[in-house]
Amino acid sequence: MHAVAARRGSHSENTPHVTPIRIGLLSTASINGAILAARSDAAPFSIDAVGSRDAARALSYAGEHGIARAHGSYDDLLADPELDAVYIALPNALHHDWTMRALAAGKHVLCEKPYTQQPAQVDEAWDEAERRGLVLTEAYMWRHAAQTQLLRELLPRVGEVRAVAVAFTATLWRDDDPRWDAGLGGGALLDLGCYCVSAARLVLGEPNGVQGEARLRDGVDEHFAGLMRFGEVIATFQCGFTSALVNRLEVIG
Repeated sequence: MHAVAARRGSHSENTPHVTPIRIGLLSTASINGAILAARSDAAPFSIDAVGSRDAARALSYAGEHGIARAHGSYDDLLADPELDAVYIALPNALHHDWTMRALAAGKHVLCEKPYTQQPAQVDEAWDEAERRGLVLTEAYMWRHAAQTQLLRELLPRVGEVRAVAVAFTATLWRDDDPRWDAGLGGGALLDLGCYCVSAARLVLGEPNGVQGEARLRDGVDEHFAGLMRFGEVIATFQCGFTSALVNRLEVIG
């Protein structure tokens, strides 16, 4: 949870030990594995609790992953006084509601991407976090990776950027995957295309024009192609759920 850690400092041999941020997992989603795998004695956080809609599921998950406390509801997790922050890995359509509840409970929030489809909800949530003196951040972990830092360092060698092309495709095998459900905020653009947009913005800033075309399956975009104009530079991207795994950013100068 990079934004929260920054407020408390970062651990190194040259700085005093920092009290770890105590995080609760709001759901037992498989994406939790990315955070669980990052635990270590030197990590600036600890995973102290997990919440599920089912108490037995929470207890089983806690035992499997070495988590101290299990809560049988999300509200019980938010009421846990021994937690500083929560990681929200619910389906997209539920992000805003549970973020607002977590902020009201006095917890910092790391919320899975994309936060919401509604710009007004973004303003509401971040304003509320600022008002309460809490950190709210969206889980674009790739922006904090060493590979991304290397990208930033190499960009000047490209010279003046002329074009950007991004692709992120994969295959969703399960028909009951919530990312196929429009009511839960599913679709390739929200799940994968958001990374493409984030990558283009990292290189070029904020776009002043956007276009897109989708191929639909039962009301959900299974493939999406987009074009973004950044002044005189055009960035294009492809994302989809029914193709081979491709994860690529190309910057042409």
